This record gives sequence, structure tokens and C-alpha cells, in this order.
Amino acid sequence: MPRCPTVPGRLRRACANWPDLWPALLFYFSLSFLFELPELALLQQSRDNEYTATQYGVVGGLSALPWVLKPVWGWMVDRYALPLTAWCGVCYAVYAAAFYVLTLDIAIEVFAAAATAVSWSLCFMDVIVDCVTVTYVRDHESPQDSGTFQTRIWQLRAVGGLSASLLGGVLTSHVGPNAVLLLCAGLLVPPQVALCRSPRFVRLYHDKQRMQIRCAGANPAAPSGARSVLAGVCTPDLRGMVLFSFLISATPSIGGYLSYYVLEQGVTVMQLTIVDVVDYTARLVGATIWHRYLRGVSYRKLFAACTVVIVALKLANFVLVSDWLSKNWHYALVAGADGAALCLASQVLVLPVMNYVAKSCEAGHEGRTYALAISISNLGGALSVLLGTAIGGSLKVGNGGDYSAMTALIAITAALALAPLLALQLVPANITGYTRTESQAQHGADMVTPAPTACDIELTATAHNPVADDPDDYKA
Repeated sequence: MPRCPTVPGRLRRACANWPDLWPALLFYFSLSFLFELPELALLQQSRDNEYTATQYGVVGGLSALPWVLKPVWGWMVDRYALPLTAWCGVCYAVYAAAFYVLTLDIAIEVFAAAATAVSWSLCFMDVIVDCVTVTYVRDHESPQDSGTFQTRIWQLRAVGGLSASLLGGVLTSHVGPNAVLLLCAGLLVPPQVALCRSPRFVRLYHDKQRMQIRCAGANPAAPSGARSVLAGVCTPDLRGMVLFSFLISATPSIGGYLSYYVLEQGVTVMQLTIVDVVDYTARLVGATIWHRYLRGVSYRKLFAACTVVIVALKLANFVLVSDWLSKNWHYALVAGADGAALCLASQVLVLPVMNYVAKSCEAGHEGRTYALAISISNLGGALSVLLGTAIGGSLKVGNGGDYSAMTALIAITAALALAPLLALQLVPANITGYTRTESQAQHGADMVTPAPTACDIELTATAHNPVADDPDDYKA
């Protein structure tokens, strides 16, 4: 394994983890890249097929459905111990066939079904890789490196989206939407092959399956199905954080109204693309800031501070409706800065929550529990758009080109952004990014020692069997 003898211990440990775990990181990069890259191509294809804007909006809503149902796919991965190659093969067959269908001149119903199938394939693969990364974070990440691997995941997802946002428009303009869609169909192959050929990733996947089977055998009376999923996120230390992530995600969004408003001020589509690039950059910066400076801050204090910052940033939108801005690029600059700041603040909230959820997943329930926590946050995001649209519609913002009610819309949504503070007391006061959970395996004296169960005894005996497992595989 490559060594880093000339760098400090923390960097040396990080370098040592990269060679075996890079396929998972490659997948997360590809996930964001493959979401962002075909966006303009799909829009152009929709226009070429003469679909209406409303029909295309319905396609977007349906394609988001698999991510709302993510706990179902997590339950399937937890329940059926199929080989990794089997899951990857099924996902890719659906993915490639759906992208081919999208290149055809087809009815809107078929187009929507194909777009949803693409989304399902990526979502299901995401659940599979999440199961393995959760197992690694919970059982093999050292205390001093707590949160490091998930920070890398969020950083690479931001880089993937950033890269695709830069390439998507250029490729669609130069080679056409069909070529971009066919290119996307082939780009899922490298990360899937890397996952299936990685000894470390495959070993962790098998570890997850063995824990699931042994825990089920040790406790056959344990609840299953929806009850076990809800139990995973309703523990005292998790329910407050999950509720908080839902409320912060459900804060009414007025992004659509702001986009239309700045377009009315002469901002170009290219300038709005630059706004997207700035947003992805902010996500990258947010993950880095949490990892480097905020892991030791208690979650309650961190969440309270971020909520106040988000409210302040929403109030900053008043600048857009003031008389202070005179040129169109001024509006683009303020909108981009506002969006980037909100992304940065939100990233500092989401990453810590998901890190603690990953460390709290019970053995054999990694897929369904982690997927449910993310889906609750995603549901909040969907409600955010609906609530913002409902408030803006009731104020008649933009009707007939009249944006005089934009000031009231900004004030109302900023005030509602304080609502998550009502759930703040449910977040345990002593949890930080370094806190160890009862679900984590024992690798040091500073970890929490859970009460042993029959399943734990069986797993501990196996983990320390020099014949069954190679000890080097369990070093953080």
C-alpha cells in the first residue's frame, strides 16, 4: 500500500485510506456528474419533441419520485443479500436502456417513464454504495478521523456537479442532445466496474451482509419492515437531528421567483449558469469548513448558529428589490452570492447530521435507516418549493410582470426560517462530530461501550477470528 512518509500523521492516515476506498469516492463524483450533465440535453430534447413546459415540469417531478422512495430500495438491499455484480448489472441495464429511449422521438408518457428509470437506477446504486460507506464509517473509521470519509464524499459530489455544470452546456451546444445522452449512458460503467473489482469495497459489502444475517438469526423476534426503519431514526439522539434537518429543508424557498425576477432585470441565462457554478463551489467549501474547523462544536450550537445565518441571508434578498442595483450583472452577482452563502450554511447543517446518522445505523439496517434519514430531508426540500410557491401565489408575485409583492414574500419566508429553532432542544447538547455512538464497534477506550447482545457477541467473535478475517482489513 502506498505510504506518505513525509507528511503529518493525519495526512498519512488519509493517504492510506484512499487506495482501497477510491471506487466509492469515484461513484459519488460520478453520481453528481451524471445528474447535472444531461440536464440541458434533456431540456433541449424535450423542446425538440415539442413537449410543453408544463409537461417537462411533470417529468422533473416524476423523476424525483425514486429519491422520495429511497427507504424502499434500502429495505430491498438489506433484505436480499444478492451479489454486488447482480445489483450493478440490473441497475445498468435499466439505466442504459432508459437513456437510449430518451434519444428517440417518443410520447411524453414514455419520455417521463424513461427519465424516471434513469433516476431510479442512480438512486438504487446510491443506496448500495451508502450501505458500504455507512458500514465503513461506523465500524472502521478511527475516532480522530471521524467524519473525514463522508466529508470527502460531499466534496467530490460538489466537484462532480461543478464539472458537469461547466461541460453540460458546451457539449449540448457542440455535439447535440442525443450525443450527450448516449455519452451519459456509458459513463456509469467505470465507477460500477471499479466497485465490483475493489477487494476492499467487496469485503465491506460482504461484512454488511454477514452482519445482517447473523443479527436476524440472533434476534428472530426483532421488528421488521416499516417499524424497524422508523425505530432506526426515532432513537432519542437521532430524532431531534432528523426533525431539525426536515424543518430546515422545509423552509419556504423562493428560488423560482428570484430567478424570474432577475431575468426580468436583464440577467442572461449564461449568468444564471455561473450562479450554479458558484453554488457547487459553496457546497465544496461548506464541507471543508465543517471538517477542518467545526467538528468539535456541539451540534446544538452549530445548528442554532447556522439557522440564524440562513435567516440573515434570506433577509439579504431585500437588496435585490431595492434601488441600490443599477446594472443587470449586479443582480446576478447578488443572487449568486446569496445562493452560495445559503448553500454553504446548509452544507454545514446537512453533513453533520448525515455523519451521525451513519454512525448510528444498526447492523443489518444500514440501507433502510440511512436512506430514510436522507428521504426525510428530501421530503422537506420538496415541501420547501411547494410552500414558497403557495405563499408567492397567494401574494400574486410576478402576475402580469408585477413584482411589487416580492418584498413581502422575502419578509414572510425569512421569518418562517426561524421555525427550526423550535426543534433545537431535541438535539442532544453534548454531540459533536467526534462523538462515538452505541452502534459503533469498539476500537478504543474513548468509544461508547454498548451493552452486549447475542448478535454483538457473535460479531465480535468473528471480527477477532484470525482465520475468518484478515486483521489488516479492519484497520482504520
